[in-house]
Amino acid sequence: MHERIELIKELLNEAKIYIDKGDTIQSSEKLYKAVEECLKILVYYFDLKHIINRVKSRGRWSIDDYDEAAIELSKKIDKIVLDAWNNAMMLHVWGFHEGKLSIKSVIERFYIIEKFVNKVIQILETRSSS
Repeated sequence: MHERIELIKELLNEAKIYIDKGDTIQSSEKLYKAVEECLKILVYYFDLKHIINRVKSRGRWSIDDYDEAAIELSKKIDKIVLDAWNNAMMLHVWGFHEGKLSIKSVIERFYIIEKFVNKVIQILETRSSS
């Protein structure tokens, strides 16, 4: 679990570096990946078997898996999960693929995703200390 926490911290840190450089495309993608990783961690943490089994049988995650996870986890944890996912998708499509977002737009979404990442780390660290 420690490796996963380090990965999401590193993705968030890389996003900050790209934001500082004004690189909206790479910062958008790093933020999106951080949210993806958080959702994966939480699906296993909360043992959402129906999603885990579907991912295992298919051999990969799909957008539907992440979306369903975000909706379910939002009900279990907090609205921040779905907010982070929605903002990550905005970054993925309009920031990374289309390259249409301003640095201001990326920064605003960074703070939402950072709050989500910190919430996930708090959940995981609470588990490992108990």
